[in-house]
Amino acid sequence: MQAYAKPTYEELQQRLKAAEAELHHLNRTLERGVSERTADAERRAKQLQKLARKLSNTEERERRQIAAILHDDLLQLLAALRYRLKMLASAGPLSEPQENHIQVLGQQIDDCIEKARGLSHELSPPTLRHNGLVAALKWLVQDMKEKHGQTVVLDAKPNADPQSPILPYVLYRSVRELLFNSRKHSGGKTARIAVGRDGDHLLIRVADDGNGGDLSKLREKRGKPVGLGLFAIQERIHFLGGEVDIDTAPGRGFRVTIRIPDEIPEEETALAENPVPADEPGP
Repeated sequence: MQAYAKPTYEELQQRLKAAEAELHHLNRTLERGVSERTADAERRAKQLQKLARKLSNTEERERRQIAAILHDDLLQLLAALRYRLKMLASAGPLSEPQENHIQVLGQQIDDCIEKARGLSHELSPPTLRHNGLVAALKWLVQDMKEKHGQTVVLDAKPNADPQSPILPYVLYRSVRELLFNSRKHSGGKTARIAVGRDGDHLLIRVADDGNGGDLSKLREKRGKPVGLGLFAIQERIHFLGGEVDIDTAPGRGFRVTIRIPDEIPEEETALAENPVPADEPGP
């Protein structure tokens, strides 16, 4: 039987140094791989944010164009039609049935004008475009009370308006959607909007007194009407580099907090000044 040769101290030291060198090499390889993957993930995240901003810009331009078409074309045609109808009514004696038909047609035209004007305002609110996010939210508070019977309190800190050109539109539509979700799905009668800043980030919180819900069950319904608006907001804000915290439970309403950086990338400054409807009451 061959005797086992016990390694000398020098041999053990050499083996230890070789193992340490190999471990150091493996650590460096691992760190380099992690660093490369992290850099790649950050690069992809920035590309995604850039794409989301371009998408938001494009969406807003399309909204402005459609609003301009409604205001400058459709509303003008309806107004001309209403004028011609009045001229017809005053042209000569009419039978009672004819007068009734003209009156009904006139009311229908007025309804069409009102709906087209409302849709134009909804697509591209003049108050939001000219006076900023806080002014538009003040109008929204009044509109929710008058049209939907929901009491909304707005608490806006000084300098709460975004500097980024596209954020006022994204945040306004997000808050509006949250209020509608509260009224339709949570049964909220009152809500509170808080707008402020946290360093270079904007903070918006929408809280209601509704029935709330089980967040895990809502996530199961993702993509269905009940949860679509809420999670669509979460995804849009995430793509723009922000985050949305949803706090809810059965019986204690919803509390949704949006935190998003108020930066102005170069491509955002190119938000097209497309033709927009003339100023009218409302947003």
